[in-house]
Amino acid sequence: MQLFEYDGFRVVTGDDRKRTLEPETLDALEAVCREGVPVILMMHVPLLTENNLSSRLGHMDTYYFIDERTCDASGRRFLEILRSTDAVRMILCGHIHGYTVTEPVPGLRQITAPQGMIGGGHLLTVHG
Repeated sequence: MQLFEYDGFRVVTGDDRKRTLEPETLDALEAVCREGVPVILMMHVPLLTENNLSSRLGHMDTYYFIDERTCDASGRRFLEILRSTDAVRMILCGHIHGYTVTEPVPGLRQITAPQGMIGGGHLLTVHG
């Protein structure tokens, strides 16, 4: 996990490219969340849960997600952390090469970025 401090919020990155997170990463994320500072979480693989299953994401193969229906214990713990904190305010991820905005946990926005190879992009403005 990497942590970047900004004025009034933090950006936390997690390596989930194998659709799982290491226990040390989850321990560190829990510790950061307990501090109560708003967090933007950046990861590669998006989350698929009962809450966003009816979105466009739900029609894709589970290869593309940390899928609550098929994930390992680490994935379940990750979802428990997200459901038990209000510190994480947004998840930014990719992997599916398409733009979506969903809520894997009620009230927690997840944005998947489109592929950038053809010059597209999105600008996010964060207010602390």
